[in-house]
Amino acid sequence: MAWDVDIAHLTYHYTRGSSAAIEDVSCRVASGSILAVIGPGGAGKTTLLFALAGILGKQPHAAASGRTRLGPREYFPFPDEPLFPDVGMLLQDPHVLLSGLAETVEEEILFGVRNAGWELPEAVGRIDSVLTELDMAPFRSRRVTSLSEGELQKVALAAVLSVRPSLVLLDEPASSLDGNAHAAVARILRSSRGDTTTIFTDTDLELAFECADNVIVLDGGRCVFYGPFGQFLRQLKEFEDILPIGRWTSALSCMEDPVTEPSARRRCERLMRLA
Repeated sequence: MAWDVDIAHLTYHYTRGSSAAIEDVSCRVASGSILAVIGPGGAGKTTLLFALAGILGKQPHAAASGRTRLGPREYFPFPDEPLFPDVGMLLQDPHVLLSGLAETVEEEILFGVRNAGWELPEAVGRIDSVLTELDMAPFRSRRVTSLSEGELQKVALAAVLSVRPSLVLLDEPASSLDGNAHAAVARILRSSRGDTTTIFTDTDLELAFECADNVIVLDGGRCVFYGPFGQFLRQLKEFEDILPIGRWTSALSCMEDPVTEPSARRRCERLMRLA
């Protein structure tokens, strides 16, 4: 079951006295929806995901405050241990998530599904579904060591999604993927809407344009925007100093009608394909 997420005034310093990696960040993510966390490098995007995933843990020299609610659970300020399989996270480096114990793609994904407590017949069926959705069925018997970085990223994503977490956290999931693979990621995120809640980070806007329901923009650890995708489009030019918005504002300038959802998204997608 998809979780709703409520983040209230979340602040985190990796060491006491240092600048905050994230500062006074608040947002809500409805159950089954998709939130894009966008910002330049060093904006605090990954730190926010780490906090939600429980990866930051109890660091003796860190300082944190705020509140986080993940589904039925509330934390002050955030969970201090991983919540797998309820929360699945994909890091930018796919090697970190791979077990190193499996030879083939199927065995690698099966390793995670079985660790999540799924029985073998159900696990195999789930693997079939995810590999098909990600256009990875031909990779099933490939050796993990023979895969490219982009292919490894897709395997890691398949491993995360295959356990059907209530919350999926993706750190720049399409950064190392080609156009076809990028489209597959967007498609799988859209198809998972309603079944799981997704929060992903990016420095670009393309994936957000394709599937985000809401957007939060971080800069220097602080939230400079949070709201629906349509509102983000209306205010897009305000972020020209921190986001690569050039081709998107050019596309939006061609629209005669006010920017509204869902018509704006359809227009933008069409203009993107024509660009």
